[in-house]
Amino acid sequence: MSDDPHNATAQQGEAPPQPNQKCIPYTTAAFPLALNPTTELLGGIDPAVSTAIRSNPSRFIAILPFNGGRSFTESNPNFATEVLSLLNSFQYENCGDMQLTRAPWDNKGTVGDPEFAKPWIYILRDAPPDLRAMLVWQQTFSFRSKKGAAAFHALSFTQERRPWGIMDIEPEPGVKHDDNSRSKVLRTIVRTLWHLPAFRNIAKNTQENLSLRLSEDEKVLLATASLRLVTHSRYASHRTPILQLRGKPMFLNDKMHHKWLRIIRSARYLVEDIIRLEVKEVILACTYCKDRGHATAECPFPDFPDWRGPKPRTGTLRKGAAVLGTRSDSGQRRWWGDTGHH
Repeated sequence: MSDDPHNATAQQGEAPPQPNQKCIPYTTAAFPLALNPTTELLGGIDPAVSTAIRSNPSRFIAILPFNGGRSFTESNPNFATEVLSLLNSFQYENCGDMQLTRAPWDNKGTVGDPEFAKPWIYILRDAPPDLRAMLVWQQTFSFRSKKGAAAFHALSFTQERRPWGIMDIEPEPGVKHDDNSRSKVLRTIVRTLWHLPAFRNIAKNTQENLSLRLSEDEKVLLATASLRLVTHSRYASHRTPILQLRGKPMFLNDKMHHKWLRIIRSARYLVEDIIRLEVKEVILACTYCKDRGHATAECPFPDFPDWRGPKPRTGTLRKGAAVLGTRSDSGQRRWWGDTGHH
């Protein structure tokens, strides 16, 4: 669908005041839109710090390093200094009070793979308005640090963009991976939800539907109109494609959004009344950019022109030049902080 944010790019709306032309070179391309909800950005952070950010979100910006996680943070102690050098080189006014710090961990210990465990982010505090506007507009920055290639997303805590990923589905062997079979799977999901009391109840009570003079059936139909299936591979070595159900989130409220997800994920889906769909309730995030709309092997950022930052050409560095990102001798993507484990 045209409004699916997974198909969108950054640099939306009118461009804010741009950095000084003599700044540290960075790639100025319009990268894919990063979709990282606030609840995930604040995951693993000391609760007191999370509360402070939620209480005054306009004061802070999340700096999400590419390939981020606890392992990255521990092995790249100068990352905050390198990013601040880039931001200060932009020469916006009133940057004197700006600070960038690693998000303090909570005391609950590591959950999941310790290498990529949360918290993922650094916290930028008190950036001046013009710089803040530019960071949120450009969103993704790729540049050459003293250590090598560096990249990060700059994400606002006040502009919530929910990803459209609802659940991953691992089809049974009897389900083929062609358009006709995917259509059958989608029809099964939609029709199951149409007749599911819990889904009908939540669909008719969304803020949007409460304002519409529609019948209950029409509201339920509207609530499933954006649903679609996309195919991806969870890992490069994972030969069986995974289907991902996507759809426009019905709620901005976290509690209601997660209730909506639980209803869809917990339903029982039978294709042609005999083939049960295996629903994966937790959609694995890309270990690079943390997006849940694609697998690590399919991350679009590493193959973007000048992803590792603008490279020297005829003795100069030019912003926004187009050169394919490089790879290691083994053919695998290796970026600043990348340990090679995926």
